[in-house]
Amino acid sequence: MLAQADKADEINTIKLDSTYLYAEATMLNEAEALSGAQAILEMTVTDWISSQGRSGEADAYIVQAQQHFTSIKTMRGQYHRVFLYVRKSDIIPVGPGKTAMIIERPTITLTPEEKKLAAITKFSEVEGHITTLENAGRLTGYGKKKTMPVEGTCHLLVYNREGNIVAVLRREANQMLLNLKTLAEDSFKNYPDCGAIWLQFKN
Repeated sequence: MLAQADKADEINTIKLDSTYLYAEATMLNEAEALSGAQAILEMTVTDWISSQGRSGEADAYIVQAQQHFTSIKTMRGQYHRVFLYVRKSDIIPVGPGKTAMIIERPTITLTPEEKKLAAITKFSEVEGHITTLENAGRLTGYGKKKTMPVEGTCHLLVYNREGNIVAVLRREANQMLLNLKTLAEDSFKNYPDCGAIWLQFKN
């Protein structure tokens, strides 16, 4: 593991290198810092893609970028600092005699309903969202984590004591947890002292 000074030097080097896009967040909880940095970097990537005249293909490029997000984690006193970066060429590859081409979307994709879940950032928004889904007849059930069905696909909105949604997870039939923001496998262990609301969509 790099020493704090070495990590700071690496971060400064990346910031000065125009071939990278980056973001950072500092929080008391490491998972929150990572989530915050990811959200900021995704917006930065979106803006950069738009500046390249490819806003119509943004969704696919953002998914591509997420596969290459790299983190550097340091401490600022009691606070966790997460610096997240990605190389521009890993988002839109270019080379001699080649033009940038749309990257094939990975097999992991989100439904429109899942994208709306992933966009929720505050616990105060959850009740209204669930009510809308329930009134539309889209849910088979919902509740606190301890009442979640043992089997079947469920979605969970993980919240902290400050009322922020720190993760949106999908529990697969094989019990694996997928983070809908990062499209990577996740674990409840990454969110200590957090609660969760589950909901299950009708097929």
